[in-house]
Amino acid sequence: MKRTKRMIAISMAAAMLFPTTAFAGTWQGADGSYKYQNDDGTYAKGGWHWIDGNGDGVSESYYFNEDGMLLQNTTTPDNYQVDASGAWVVDGVVQTKIVGASAVTDMSQRNEEAPLAHLKDYFVRNANGEVMWKWDADYLWEIDPDSDNRWNEQYHHTGTSEIIMQDALAMDSMLPLSGCFPPRELIAVAELAGISDTGRKEYADANRGRIDALKSEIVAFMNSFDWRNASDFEKAVRISERIARADYYDDTTYSVNDFGQTVSDWGDASTAIGCLVDGKCNCGGYSSAAGLLANCVNLVVSGDIIGNHGFPIYRVNGVWVRHEPTTKDRFFRVFDWEESKYGSNKEYYSGIAEFCERSGYQTPTNEEVLAAFPGKAHLSGKKVTIYFD
Repeated sequence: MKRTKRMIAISMAAAMLFPTTAFAGTWQGADGSYKYQNDDGTYAKGGWHWIDGNGDGVSESYYFNEDGMLLQNTTTPDNYQVDASGAWVVDGVVQTKIVGASAVTDMSQRNEEAPLAHLKDYFVRNANGEVMWKWDADYLWEIDPDSDNRWNEQYHHTGTSEIIMQDALAMDSMLPLSGCFPPRELIAVAELAGISDTGRKEYADANRGRIDALKSEIVAFMNSFDWRNASDFEKAVRISERIARADYYDDTTYSVNDFGQTVSDWGDASTAIGCLVDGKCNCGGYSSAAGLLANCVNLVVSGDIIGNHGFPIYRVNGVWVRHEPTTKDRFFRVFDWEESKYGSNKEYYSGIAEFCERSGYQTPTNEEVLAAFPGKAHLSGKKVTIYFD
């Protein structure tokens, strides 16, 4: 906390961890002890208060005792941690929220043991007892070996892919397609869903540090706002802001296989771990992290590739919108699935294009987008831009 900035008039978010009312105010204090005086002369006291300390539009949460003194570098009476500046932290990460966005209103509602319990039913075990995503193609082939022999001519994919797409359409969600996590991500999500034995002990032990680091990032993100009551727009903004904290970095290497084909060897930069834990990733890492976090907070998400560049796509207010995290954009654009209908290979449909066509989704007109995002969407030339703020 930079006290030199906090001692001037600042904005204070109206939402608190517990129901209270906040106003613009000033920090007061000396010798390391601080109070916060509201604009009406009263003092913040008796619990949690969200305060945008440096006027950047992002609030931190602080706990004040009954005398109005800020608690610092300690455990609050309700067993949450605050750092030396007094800000609420989870695993050392300061928790924030956008000014005016929804805040955590009841911390007792959190499932600390299994914050992803709502995803538990989407995990299964294969014949070896290993936990897998319900829609993993290998698992589907294991329970239905003939599925690979069935072919969807229109969309050029096998029976396992058809099973996944049909379930996605029935659920009206891309979860069956976007949740097939790599092993470390899968173990992290499964453990946070309450599955302590994933049947992958040797692999999990060898990668425990990375798995636990990812779990901490997931929990910190989920605890940073009241995602259960947040709008889809707020969820998409929060995810976009979180993944854009990572810097662009590409550790992909290329080699030639026995057939003379150039193949890509993906590194951590293409994973959610690269984005969320290492803070550096390529476009694949941004999209992977977006898919992971969106699935954690029940936001419909996908991704697409145009040329050699991938990007995340969210369904918000019934509209598919795309975000560009590599340039840290603070806006969305409408995603027109017909413009990228055939994905990167230009031969057959991408997953999101097939989903849109088979679900009957039509890209909305500019007028429909403006109506769907009042106050956020603005017409720029022939296209609509949907701003975060």
